[in-house]
Amino acid sequence: IMAVDLRAQRRQALLNKTQNSYEHRDDSGNFKSIFNSEAKPIWKCGEGEHLLDIIPYRVGSQDPDKNLKPGDFTYVLILWVHYGIGVNQDSYVCPAKNYGQPCSICEDRERMRKEEGFDEDLVKSLTPKKRAIYNVIVYDNNKETEKGIQIWDVAHWFMERLITPLAKAPARSGKAVPFIPFSDPDEGKSIAFERKGMKANTTFIGHRFVDRDYVIGEDILEQAKCLDELIVIPTSEE
Repeated sequence: IMAVDLRAQRRQALLNKTQNSYEHRDDSGNFKSIFNSEAKPIWKCGEGEHLLDIIPYRVGSQDPDKNLKPGDFTYVLILWVHYGIGVNQDSYVCPAKNYGQPCSICEDRERMRKEEGFDEDLVKSLTPKKRAIYNVIVYDNNKETEKGIQIWDVAHWFMERLITPLAKAPARSGKAVPFIPFSDPDEGKSIAFERKGMKANTTFIGHRFVDRDYVIGEDILEQAKCLDELIVIPTSEE
């Protein structure tokens, strides 16, 4: 009986490990991410042309935008993030830049900057980077589309900075609303763009709005993640 129990115990342990390995198959290798375990699936934007819809969601309690309150609708979470911290190259949401709270990394950076002959590259690397995080549905191929809503974390410089000027309606258009509501589920637009290169050689080009002949249904909107509730805000000790 004991031998049978041991074999069953072993089998279950191996199944557990297999499941855990499957669930973490796409992990980047970083020990710390800005997201918690509920933030999935994450869309990895590779090289090439892309077409997607940005899906709006309701704000939670951790959005740093002071113009928003919990329950409001929005389409993007703007965050300042420290990258490549420590030997593990960890990532941390910046408490100072986002929430006006103490940030040990920012404090260390300022201390270094005041030292004679400081390492400019090191100080620059500790500066938080501006990010834009979206709920998206990707239409690159059937496999991506079938995944439904995915979370996309991208440099603000590559996406939000470039699409908001497109949304500014021409002054002579006579529109009562001076912006195109591209993320609106009824009257919005799809967004097309191209990514060239990877890592330090990355560029995003050709951003444009594409007319839609469909609306985003309530069944899809209900699946949108509250993005600010998926981030981990570190303590100063962490």
